[in-house]
Amino acid sequence: MDLQFPDINYLYLLALVTSLALALFTHSLVKSSGIRLWLTVIYGFSLWTLGELLANSGTTLAWQLGFQRLVHAGVLVSVTGWLLFALHYAGYGRLISRKTAPLL
Repeated sequence: MDLQFPDINYLYLLALVTSLALALFTHSLVKSSGIRLWLTVIYGFSLWTLGELLANSGTTLAWQLGFQRLVHAGVLVSVTGWLLFALHYAGYGRLISRKTAPLL
């Protein structure tokens, strides 16, 4: 298996480092309301960019498709977390419960 490092991977690496640094900084604010939802978004972005970085590093289709699953998981976590965070931040957090969250 051959590895490659296209130029776009520099941006993915920068995005990964930035999102992980933001997550580490945000951990000190865990006592605030809505921080867990925000951390979900940030970790989802980290998973997303890590998947893209690894998928672009391989030259075989199996390698790229394997890591696209990681990208897909990161996208799902990020988008769902962002929706829940936006609802909480806008004052509609009371609508989110363990019963209603899976409906989203």
